[in-house]
Amino acid sequence: MVAMAGEWWTPQQAALAETRRAEQIQALTEFIRFAHEAEGVAHARPATWEVGDDWYRTARPAMDGLRVAEKSVELLCHARLQAPTAGYARALNQAVWQERDDTPLGEHLEPVKSAFLAVARRSLGSDTPDPSEAGPAR
Repeated sequence: MVAMAGEWWTPQQAALAETRRAEQIQALTEFIRFAHEAEGVAHARPATWEVGDDWYRTARPAMDGLRVAEKSVELLCHARLQAPTAGYARALNQAVWQERDDTPLGEHLEPVKSAFLAVARRSLGSDTPDPSEAGPAR
């Protein structure tokens, strides 16, 4: 028997829990990687573009990867991650494919990105503090 999270688990249960956690970390890492790539594509978006041009040939695989990574998070991670993951992916999708106003891209993305990262951090039981929850410096 192994003590995990205040409970006693068999070695098989503990191994399964560790495997599942590794899968969740991998799914979140892939989502973050594709989100970063999509943000770069959004920043590089030309004023006018056409299906098949150079920008589109970069944007399409980045957004396809983001969609697959979003579904992996939905499949493998806690349900409380679904809404912030979908919200962040939706904001990125809009930033890439739709016209936007003069507001800097970061102002559109930062709130949904921060919400996603905060919930992801909590879902993994991370010891790394959320910078928005930090107290005054000493």
